[in-house]
Amino acid sequence: MSRMDDQYVVLATLRDAVDEMLRDVEDGRPWDDDTRDEHVRRLSALLDDVSTTSS
Repeated sequence: MSRMDDQYVVLATLRDAVDEMLRDVEDGRPWDDDTRDEHVRRLSALLDDVSTTSS
């Protein structure tokens, strides 16, 4: 897979994660510490992938 394809996959995955968080907010789902921590870990891992892919 080319570098551009890798970046596309990572960014699409990042968009999916953000969309999931937005649905939680729109549905009024309370964010307890575990939910927030899960979202932060997922975003952190995805952003690490973006950093690795873009270098």
